[in-house]
Amino acid sequence: ETIAALTDITNLNHAESDGQITIFTDKTGVIKAARLLLSSVTKVLLLADRVVIKQIITSRNKVLATMERLEKVTSFQEFVQIFSQFGNEMVEFAHLSGDRQN
Repeated sequence: ETIAALTDITNLNHAESDGQITIFTDKTGVIKAARLLLSSVTKVLLLADRVVIKQIITSRNKVLATMERLEKVTSFQEFVQIFSQFGNEMVEFAHLSGDRQN
């Protein structure tokens, strides 16, 4: 809002001479507003990163827990069932980490 107000040509002072328009702007105000905007965007990006990282950690923990269960199977049927779950969780983990990398 500050940047818009400072750069709004209807609110700016201007002087005309020889058909040319000279626009005077508050450079200090624009710089301050740009820094505030950058700061706000940075905070939003950091918050989004924290959410994604928590999702990745949760997914990784699920994979590790399933792997531990897989190591303790007692029958082939149980192995197939848990291995299938392990595969699904690995796919989810790969998607989350791949999206993060992109």
